[in-house]
Amino acid sequence: MKRVVILSTNPPYGSSINAEGFRAGLGLAFSEFIVDIILVHDGVFALMKGQSPRELNMKSLGEVYENIAQFKINLLVDTESLHKYGLAERETIQAKRISTDEIKAIINSADAVLTF
Repeated sequence: MKRVVILSTNPPYGSSINAEGFRAGLGLAFSEFIVDIILVHDGVFALMKGQSPRELNMKSLGEVYENIAQFKINLLVDTESLHKYGLAERETIQAKRISTDEIKAIINSADAVLTF
């Protein structure tokens, strides 16, 4: 089975880029790919608890990512990006925290990498 890594580098709101990364991952997972979504840089803000983007007419990406495991998608987050923005574990939904070196290894083992 082929592995696809989706790097989500953009903030969750202000554009649909972060959400499109999730949708791409969902489509690939249903096509029987192994999918890893890695949130890095501003993408880590999608993991914040208590998001309320209703005024933007958008669904909370935190809620979407919180239930991602049911779609057999691995949700990973860059620990350096979390640290850079001062986001504590208690402020974010559950995701596997990984280092930059681990991200590089995952990318190197992937058959394809998509950046959103």
